[in-house]
Amino acid sequence: MKYEKIGSSFIWEKRYLKRFIAGVVGYGLMFPVTIFLGKNTETVLAVQIIFALLPVIPFLLAMSAYIANFKTMDEMWKKIQTEALLMTAMITIAISFSLGMLQVVGVMKLFSVFFLFPFMMVIWLICFSYLMAKEKVL
Repeated sequence: MKYEKIGSSFIWEKRYLKRFIAGVVGYGLMFPVTIFLGKNTETVLAVQIIFALLPVIPFLLAMSAYIANFKTMDEMWKKIQTEALLMTAMITIAISFSLGMLQVVGVMKLFSVFFLFPFMMVIWLICFSYLMAKEKVL
């Protein structure tokens, strides 16, 4: 197996890293195109739905690469990844619940679920970085 080295450990097998990067880049390229086509094309609802869901395809490619790579990780990396994902889920749940309660009592207006994914990615990055520092990986 060929891995990409990060610090003193290996985290990404090269073939999965290439798939993951392709998915992330594909998502990044399709996202603005989808927004442009979705807003500037007057067409039937089915076509609008297809345009809106196009970025999901490369996102799924990236996630399948992440899951496949996760299966090849050693115990330390699996532990760090699992803890980062668990921390991210708990923080997201706490903040979502808090915002929901503020909406219920009328203190806050509705917010879009669209921002949940970028929010979770930022939280995951913070949690992952914290756990790597805690384990003295880098």
